[in-house]
Amino acid sequence: MPEIVIFWRDGSAFSLHIIKDKMSRTPLQYPNKYYNRSRELIHNVKKAEEEAFKTVERYAAQKVNRLNF
Repeated sequence: MPEIVIFWRDGSAFSLHIIKDKMSRTPLQYPNKYYNRSRELIHNVKKAEEEAFKTVERYAAQKVNRLNF
């Protein structure tokens, strides 16, 4: 499972796990189903990565706001 860890100068750390779904095998007589499933999983991974970066940006913004006061 990939993990993104951000270390801040004040010594704290923020870790974020990206869970990637394992692709299930489908019999060869259903190639379209297999193709659609793999496209769906790729889309889900990209969506998860986008959400992860949004979460990191929000956390970073909160961290910066706290440091400004």
